[in-house]
Amino acid sequence: MGQIASLKMTDALLRLHSLNAKQSYGQNFIINSQVVEDIVRLSNVDKNTIVIEIGAGLGALTEELVSSAKHVIAYEIDGDLIPLLKENINGSNLEIINADFMRVNLDALLAKFSRDKIIVMSNLPYYITSDILIKLFKVKRPIDSVVVMLQKEVGIKLAKPLEDKEKNELSMLAQFCSDIKVLKYVSKNDFLPRPKVDSVVLQFTTKATKISTEEFATFLKIIYKNRRKTILNNLVEYYADKDRILRVLNSCQINSTERAEKLNQNQITKLLVSIKKEMA
Repeated sequence: MGQIASLKMTDALLRLHSLNAKQSYGQNFIINSQVVEDIVRLSNVDKNTIVIEIGAGLGALTEELVSSAKHVIAYEIDGDLIPLLKENINGSNLEIINADFMRVNLDALLAKFSRDKIIVMSNLPYYITSDILIKLFKVKRPIDSVVVMLQKEVGIKLAKPLEDKEKNELSMLAQFCSDIKVLKYVSKNDFLPRPKVDSVVLQFTTKATKISTEEFATFLKIIYKNRRKTILNNLVEYYADKDRILRVLNSCQINSTERAEKLNQNQITKLLVSIKKEMA
């Protein structure tokens, strides 16, 4: 059982190093060791797993991962936490990197582990949830699974079947490239400082797709660029050929006056494939 994920130890570490949680980084530290153990167990981390952790914090999850995984690469943007992490977590299978994960060349990193099972894990800061997930979904070498803790309301919307009013780029992309499962609900009382909302742990398991996630993500940006515009107007703004776009929409049996949120994944995929052929 991990030692860091407790109120007593977390408070002691922060006091010892004269640190406070930084709101600018969205820091909320887990203080329930059972939560940490459950996340690692439910994520199926084993001695064949390479884990990339985003935002190691004080090391509550990192500590558990080091004892369970083949290798752990822990990224932490806050330089003040690096000495603390290195002092309190030991393991020949651990790399601690002081870096902004959004600036990491993820494709180059994944290429180093082409034959390994890779799981990305994180307690995502709420303000950067979408950016990090999109970065993870768009990699060339698919990640086996992504396990993240995020705001409960956001997570539930991502996991449940899409409805017209709830569709957006992130939810469409997530369900296009992965099967989504709720692993665990986590109370706001399990963090220090305590956030205003509860959290949920989601697992995104990569699934095979007919077209690349990168292509699908780019196409979503095109059709969602202006949500008030029709699908026709958004497409014409990008491809600049109204007659050909109309021909494609008709062949896909999509009304030119519809808006992007009215289309399901199958329609969007079919439309993208048809446009690629028409514009080739």
